Amino acid sequence: MNVSASSFVAALFVPLLMAGLYAWLLRPKIGPVRTVIVFTAGGLLSFVASTFLFVPLLFRPFALYVVESDSVLLAGFVESLPGSSLPEELAKIGTLLFACVLLLRKASRPAIVYAGSLVGLGFAAIENFWWAAIAENSSDLLLRVTPTLGHSFLGIIGGWLYLGIRQAEPPGVWHWIRLLLFPTLLHFLFNFGLVGFEFDFPGLEEIPEEEVPPPELLLPILGAFALVLTAALAALVEFVWAVKIIRTIRRESRLPFDPPAPAAPS
Repeated sequence: MNVSASSFVAALFVPLLMAGLYAWLLRPKIGPVRTVIVFTAGGLLSFVASTFLFVPLLFRPFALYVVESDSVLLAGFVESLPGSSLPEELAKIGTLLFACVLLLRKASRPAIVYAGSLVGLGFAAIENFWWAAIAENSSDLLLRVTPTLGHSFLGIIGGWLYLGIRQAEPPGVWHWIRLLLFPTLLHFLFNFGLVGFEFDFPGLEEIPEEEVPPPELLLPILGAFALVLTAALAALVEFVWAVKIIRTIRRESRLPFDPPAPAAPS
């Protein structure tokens, strides 16, 4: 364990900064007590459920295959889907539903979306602290900025999709499927795309920069580039979707809840 005061602050800095930014943008009006509870308890519950419940259930059957596999792609697929994205999104969405039932049953639309971001940011904070325990120095946590933002974007998306369930009369099966499907798919595409950085190209360093790589290396290089591009596009979709949701919530909050009363006859 290599936990210090600086690593602890570094692990919490971006999550707390984003939580404050979303509070300013969404004006959720859920109060400081419920905000702290959803951020801390929600983040801890989702992290524990993901790490010690869903990951063992979903990933353990494939763990031996990943160790023995010679394919970077297949191993990356297993690690990205049952090993991270599916259990993490399942835990975060379950925690959001739990929070909405216990604390936010009559909360407004901005509050539900904000709660989704808080669960994601709380999860990211615990994950960052876990990472800080094994990092060599606090500067290594800079690598956690992108995943932290991703968790917050996916939390906003999850809260928005849950609003669709609350508004449906009654909600259909598709409402529940998309609540898990879209965040998990975006999370998976981002994680799986990062596998492109793990490709090894033997002999590539011996080729002069002015020469074209041999044909046997060209296809793997293009494949690795396509994977990295997939991760970038998934992150872009998360960002654009989250921004669109925030803009919609802000636009709706400017409108009166009731139509104006008709003018009295003269």
